[in-house]
Amino acid sequence: MREVAEAVTRGINPYLLFNFYIYPPAWMFIEGLTLVLSNFLKLPFHMLIKFLPNLADIASCLLIYKFLARERVKPLSASFWSLAFILNPVSIIISSAHGQFDGVVSLLVLGAIYLITFCNERRLFVLSALVLGLAIAIKPNPVILLPLFLFYKKSGFRKKIVYLTLTVLPVSLTLIPFLFLNFRLTLSSVVGYSGVYDFGYAAILRGLAYQQNANYWLVQSPRLLAGSKLCFLAGSIFLFIIFAGAKNLAKSCLVFYLFFISVYFGISAQYLSWVIPLLVVTRSKSIILFTIESLLALMGFYLFFGPGILFGKLITITPYQSIYMPLYFVGNLALWLTTLGILIKGIAKEGFPLLKNFNPFRRFFAYAFLGLFIISLITVVKFL
Repeated sequence: MREVAEAVTRGINPYLLFNFYIYPPAWMFIEGLTLVLSNFLKLPFHMLIKFLPNLADIASCLLIYKFLARERVKPLSASFWSLAFILNPVSIIISSAHGQFDGVVSLLVLGAIYLITFCNERRLFVLSALVLGLAIAIKPNPVILLPLFLFYKKSGFRKKIVYLTLTVLPVSLTLIPFLFLNFRLTLSSVVGYSGVYDFGYAAILRGLAYQQNANYWLVQSPRLLAGSKLCFLAGSIFLFIIFAGAKNLAKSCLVFYLFFISVYFGISAQYLSWVIPLLVVTRSKSIILFTIESLLALMGFYLFFGPGILFGKLITITPYQSIYMPLYFVGNLALWLTTLGILIKGIAKEGFPLLKNFNPFRRFFAYAFLGLFIISLITVVKFL
């Protein structure tokens, strides 16, 4: 992040540097501003760059309380659930130790859900779209939730177009200038990034491979990644057909994020933090098991690949020690099975009951894309 900030403050386009910057432009300016403040205040860059994600987590805690209060949850219970987020070790590790900025994006997604769920005024409907657009302009993962927002409430085609246009606006205003400077490199940097194969079933396969040849990279990774993209696309369309127009938007978004973590091959550590606020705001007791197993998987990951990320200078541990690989493997296996379990439960409880009210045309397409998902899943299994 500091290298990106240095490039920005020197007037260098980060997208022109090979394999250097992989996100939409908004965050690079925050990094650049942070470096300016770091030099002015004489404070370490790494401390200041973590300030905003941690502040966002505090804001998310308060927003979760307000969200639950609007759902008429008792104050004591709402306070408990809010604390379940702000004291969650996974969120703390991702924002404070790892220093990832996904907490900022999660806050904006929560804000967009809150505004469109509880506020009927036109100006707040507009604000929901802009907030979601800002989240995507910082990190593109909320774009997979956009169809759910568009079809959340029964509204006319014109209103959906307005929401879509307003959502795209923050992304366009920040990205288009860079596309004009160099369309190919900018687009390939933002769209071409496919994640790192550190968690989910990729980690399980890496753990198994390591026991055989002490190599933690999989030779079939490119094929598995390509297959997982097809799986996710077909499965997402199936889920969208079911959950489009569902009454609880937060639960629908949770299902989509769980599906992404379960099916997609390129899962990084910070992606786990996307699920935490949605589990909390939907008051899912699965947060306990998900947190424990995420913590085990994270501990195994950091101890093996980067102990300094977790411990800094407090404890010196040499990375890539085989003693930590079983924890990485078992933690990810338990986490993946739990994620699948929560996902299946969510689809069965929230999704399938809606099928009986579908017209034959919608039901046919739902089962058609479910079939495509199963076929693509079989293809992925054949790559193993």
